[in-house]
Formats: sequence, structure tokens, C-alpha cells
Amino acid sequence: MDRLEEIAKNLDSKDKLSKFRDKFILPRDKIYLDGNSLGVLAKDVINEINYTIKEEWGNNLISSWNKSWIKLPRMISQKLASIIKSKKDEVYVGSSTSINLFKLIKSILQSNKSIKNISTDNLNFPSDKYICELIAKDFNIDFNFLDYGSDLMADIENLKEFIKEKRGIIVLSHVAFKSSYRYPIKEISKFCKDNNTIVIWDLSHSIGAVDINMGLNQVDYAIGCTYKYLNGGPGSPAFIYVREQELRKLKSPIKGMV
Repeated sequence: MDRLEEIAKNLDSKDKLSKFRDKFILPRDKIYLDGNSLGVLAKDVINEINYTIKEEWGNNLISSWNKSWIKLPRMISQKLASIIKSKKDEVYVGSSTSINLFKLIKSILQSNKSIKNISTDNLNFPSDKYICELIAKDFNIDFNFLDYGSDLMADIENLKEFIKEKRGIIVLSHVAFKSSYRYPIKEISKFCKDNNTIVIWDLSHSIGAVDINMGLNQVDYAIGCTYKYLNGGPGSPAFIYVREQELRKLKSPIKGMV
């Protein structure tokens, strides 16, 4: 055990990101490894929140819409686009992950009446599965569930056969929340395109933790949240990514400001 501690300390001393540790509030009595559930609090955020409550809301009230609030969705979308290496107009920030998945699948189905299958696998987060089941029922199409018999990693060959048999829409988590298994995103994205299937990637458990490149990995659609490894805090908004070429085909299922 002492040897492992020595190795860990040695790796920490060489970590180029170690200086950022002091920018966050961390528990004194534990090593926090649940960033996949809720990211830690950045120290600077406390002053920002206090200013928002006391000044922007407390004193400025509705004038804050025109001074700063109205610009925030686009500003944050542009910052998030730089993280996933996409064009700034390909990202929308707002709502929750489940609501965004619902809107995205519904938009795709409304633009493509030939789709007869919605699928996911057992490594995906349960709430994604619930949304897929609900939409399949609403649109009277088939919901399909692939169980690998393991919660640790995907059987890629099994997944490919499943995709070929159940062509339509499949929702996959880029990184599995139980094991941190990471899918070969480029390989699966290309395979889906070659087999007339639309894949929607849930980036909730990967964004902020691993390098993501939408263009390089041939991703057309993705969703995700910002309160995990992006440390957005409780209630921070989710996002949708749609490749520019696909964006022109879709219409928002909800009219107005969403």
C-alpha cells in the first residue's frame, strides 16, 4: 500500500494540470472520485453566484436580460463547441439531458418517416432508455434493447450485428457510467452510417474528462450535461449537438424560446 501511495504522489507531482487543483473546493476528509455524478465547486463560482443573486437579480431585475442574460446561451454554446471541436452554431445549451434527447429523437423521426426502430444497450444510462421507450410507444415503432450480459464493456461485434438487424436510431453513451468503458466512437459512427442507422451519442460521462472531436469522429448527433466533469453545478443546463449538414433537415418539436 505504501508503494502505491508513493507511485500516486510521484504521478501527481508530474501532472501538468495539478495547479488547477487549488481552484476548487475539495473535501478535507476524503478523496472525491464522484465527478461522474456531480463535479466539484470552483472557488470563483461563489462570487459569481453571489453577484448574480444580489446585483443582477436583486438590483437590476429584468434589465439583466438585456445587459447579459440574453447572451448567455450563445456564449456558453460557443465555449462548449470549442471543447468538443465543433462549429459554434452546431451546439445548443439549455434544458436537461432527457428533454434534449426527447426533442432530438422526435425531430429526427418527424423528418424521416421511414425509421421503424429505436434502440439502446445495457451500458447506457437508464434515463436514456426510458426516453427511447416512451418515444417508440408514441410513434408506434419498435424499441430494442441490447444486453451484453455484462455491465463492464460492450461486445462490439455483437453491437454491430444488432445495428444491422435493427436499423433506425440507436442511442449510446460514449463512456459507460458504471465502468468508464469508452466506445470506439469513430468506428461505431462510421458503421452506423454504412448501415443506414442514426447514432446519438450521450457525452454526459465523457465531456470534460476525455478528448472529443465531433468532426474527426464523424458524429452527427449528440447530447450531454454540464454538471459532471464540466463542474457546472446542480441544475446547470444540458446541450445538444447536431452536425451542420443534418441541422438543415430538422425542425424543433417545440415552438418558441426553448
